[in-house]
This record gives sequence, structure tokens and C-alpha cells, in this order.
Amino acid sequence: MSGVDRVRVVRRCALGLVALGCLLGLARVAAAERWVFERLEQAGGAAGQHAGAIEWVRVEQDDQWQYLKVDLRFRAAPLGGFADGFWLQLGRAGGSVSGDGQAAVLVYADFERNRVALYRGSADPLNFDAGRSADFLARVDGQILVRELQPEVHAVRVFIPLDRLPPLAVEYLASPLSLEGSAELAMNLTLDSSLRYDGRGHLLGYRYTQSSTLHVPELVVTRLPSLEDAPDVRGQVAQEAWWIPVFLFGMGGLIWLQQQPRYMQKIEADRGELPPEVDALSVEPRASALRAQPPRAEVEESTSAV
Repeated sequence: MSGVDRVRVVRRCALGLVALGCLLGLARVAAAERWVFERLEQAGGAAGQHAGAIEWVRVEQDDQWQYLKVDLRFRAAPLGGFADGFWLQLGRAGGSVSGDGQAAVLVYADFERNRVALYRGSADPLNFDAGRSADFLARVDGQILVRELQPEVHAVRVFIPLDRLPPLAVEYLASPLSLEGSAELAMNLTLDSSLRYDGRGHLLGYRYTQSSTLHVPELVVTRLPSLEDAPDVRGQVAQEAWWIPVFLFGMGGLIWLQQQPRYMQKIEADRGELPPEVDALSVEPRASALRAQPPRAEVEESTSAV
């Protein structure tokens, strides 16, 4: 490959990276404008508040940023102490939760271990016999945040990034989480929780001393705009800006080419700003190479003498 061809290849690659970075950036902006997320919300009204009154619970699922989030606000238990775990079952309205649970999803939150376990729905969420392992979907660690809002009020956020789950789990969750119209929600907030696991992260048992229950048989699903920036478990912004290095790398390549003397002479030659005897890829003009050769007249004289 000649020097001219190499310059052209490098320049085209740099331009291609710049164009790719721009397209990826525009694609992310376009994706952020496709606003779709579903929010479930219920305030108060729960019976059996022995583990503390459930003031508010919201389940939010964003199918653009691929996350499931549970926000919960609750009060201290009447006899003291705060809840340290819960299970929550969510599905379509009409018996998906209160019935066999097979069209629902179960979320178990272990505050002490900062662990979330996802299962297929069940008519008995606290039944962990040998066959229950078949309903296990995934385990997520480090995604629970507990905060004290007031001396007697705590808030909990559970953030589950769906794109980090096994494909079979995501495929199953697509049905109960793609809610339209109304949904059914049931949960138990538990005090002195003790969750046991096997080596694979499957639940073997769930014990507690007190619980607060909440059952909403028909809860309206509100479709809201998807956030332009996906929040993480701590409420921070998780930017998906991996396309920026591609753009910067391409721009860096173009700037580097602009600073190369050979490249600039090639550009000037293409524009007709250099005399034709100047090699576009050589800093020295071709005349310098010709001066190193003997004059043509001397060559002819020596040839005739022979």
C-alpha cells in the first residue's frame, strides 16, 4: 500500500469513528424520548400493622432502561424496632396474585444481607419445599438502600437492573411486568427477619416475629414518561455514554492527521497549491532527488564516447 493510500485509509477510519459516535449519541437521545414506564402506587390502608405501618409503596418498571424498582415508606413497629425485610408479589389484576400466582412475580428483600431474590409467583410465598427451587429466577446483591426519613419513619429502595438478569428470568418477567389497565399487589413487611439460603442463592426459609400486610386486589397502572437518565439504587444518574470515547477517538485521529506535514502536503497538492514536481508525501521536493543525479548532458557525452 502506498503512502497516499495509507493516508486515505487513516482519514476515512477517523471520519467513520466520528460519524459513528455522532449516530450513537443521536440514537441515545432518540431512545430517551421514547417515554414509557409504569408506576404502581398505594398509600396506607393496610391491615395488621404489627411490623410498622406501611405508609406508601410504589413499584416502578421501565422498559426502556430495563429496571424494576420498589420504593417503600413505613413506620416503626408499635413495640419498637424497624422492619428488616419484605416479600412482595405483583401480577395482573383478576387473581394472578391471590390465586395460583403463576402469572405473577415475587420479590424477596433481605435488608440485613442487602440481597434480593426473584421468584415466579406462588399461592404460598412462604413455602420453600424442594420443588420451589424450580420457581427461582435470579438473585441480586447490593441493590437495597435503607434511609431514615424521620426518627419514626424509614424508606427503602430496591433497584433491580433487568439487563443483568439471566435471559430466562427476563423472558418470564416480561409478562407480569408488562401491565396494562390494572394490577394486583400483595406484600408482607417483616420484623426480625431471618432468611436462609443454599449455596446457589435459593431461599430455604423465611422467618420473622411480626409482619404488616398489604393487599391491593385492583391497582390502576399509570403509564408515565420514561426518565431521560436511569437512576441507580442510590438515586444517582447512571449515564450510558459509552459512545463518547468513540467520538473523541475519531476526533483525535483527525487532529493528529492535521498536524502531520506529509498529510498537509497531500491536502495542498490535491488543492493545486504545490508545484507538480513536489511529491505530496515527501517533505523534500523531487528536485532535490534529481540534483543528486549527474546532469543529462554529461550522461549523453559519456554514452557517445563509449
